[in-house]
Amino acid sequence: RVSSMSQPLKYTGMSGLLAGQYLYIGGYSGSPFSPSPSFLIIFQGEGYYYSWNSSGMILSTRKNNNIVTMSGYIKPPNTKSSGLVAVLKNNSVRSFLIEGSSDIYLSDGVYYNGSIIVTGYFPQGGRGDLDVFVARLGLDGNLLGVKCYGSIDYPDVAKRLIVERDGFDVLGETWAYNVSQGDVLLLQVRDDLTLKDSWSIGGAGIDNGEDMGIASNGDYIITGYTVGGAGTQGFVVRMSRVGGLLWIRSYSSLGDTFLKRVYVDGGREKIYILGSGAFEEDRRDFFLLVMSEVSGWILNESRLEIVRAGPILDYTVDMSGYNLFIYHYGGVAVVDLNKSLAVSYEVEGIHINETSLLDDSVELPYYSKSLFGWRILRNVVSERQCPAIKVVEASPMLSILPVNRSSIELKRGEFKREFDLGLAIRRFLERNVPILLLI
Repeated sequence: RVSSMSQPLKYTGMSGLLAGQYLYIGGYSGSPFSPSPSFLIIFQGEGYYYSWNSSGMILSTRKNNNIVTMSGYIKPPNTKSSGLVAVLKNNSVRSFLIEGSSDIYLSDGVYYNGSIIVTGYFPQGGRGDLDVFVARLGLDGNLLGVKCYGSIDYPDVAKRLIVERDGFDVLGETWAYNVSQGDVLLLQVRDDLTLKDSWSIGGAGIDNGEDMGIASNGDYIITGYTVGGAGTQGFVVRMSRVGGLLWIRSYSSLGDTFLKRVYVDGGREKIYILGSGAFEEDRRDFFLLVMSEVSGWILNESRLEIVRAGPILDYTVDMSGYNLFIYHYGGVAVVDLNKSLAVSYEVEGIHINETSLLDDSVELPYYSKSLFGWRILRNVVSERQCPAIKVVEASPMLSILPVNRSSIELKRGEFKREFDLGLAIRRFLERNVPILLLI
């Protein structure tokens, strides 16, 4: 169904990608407290806006072999939550609900070898037990297979799906082997959806894996954050294929610090990590951390840039490949890191007219910290009973609307903070306390 917009579009993006002249943005309409799932395709000055009149969100936007998959969840009135997946192929859109005998929450999905692979989680019983599911759908919506994995009586959730040559990796969280704190969960799943191996990775805090990339030699690069006595710190873990903990660092800014996305450029042996933290008092910023693979398993921290946009202050940033997506109410700015270009796409409201990448690498030695006490456990989950699942088609409403596209300034320079006496004292002590202790 195609309609015209009779009132302003209250749209916010959460995930996106740029493919040629097409921009795909998944997110929600309405407020964060009452969201409705929707996504926007922008092409040649027009926006094709797809929406469902139910609660929910589009959380993931992925592309493989020229097929775009958007995944999230939807909750129609008086029914259970269902997984929602939209498949975009050759300018056509088909969307499906993954319904179950229990609530279904879809986290991620991607095209692979003629089918769509999705992952998420569901409640198992009534004691707070959650389990992971991995399912294969045909492009026509047929359910071709589903497997479920987890631990008994403890929550296990899926967040990210990585496609490999002979199967899939599922990154998530488990509470099974660290009862009062969560650990990172990593599943290796074969092409037939059977479980090949599983690990929990973590320490004494609540450790959340957010994203994962594959290094040039096949190692896993896992990013996320840990919550503990020292507040919230981001982390980067390098783990071998057989479960070896090869390299680990934490990252702390002046406040709570999160690492959200990772992109591994194997050709250039570069690793790009997107995070958020505090670099000035009373302000939070997104930042880009760049690493290099120098030799073997060693990662060298080479650059840290703070990402800012104006005149809007209320925005979020995500990353897909070399592109940063700066989302705000009613629009998005896309920064191409490879070409140092920025373009703003606006549906309504105030638009972004400048973006900045401000180099704060001189402070990187103070943000980067050693992280001790982490361990890896193997065979942490087993196959579990799946809920009764069926797939039904759920056609969205389509609205066509104009989109304002404009090139915007991308500034690069040194990050200059206002003088902070507390920070100056902190840096002096960090530099000199080891020397003072020896006197």
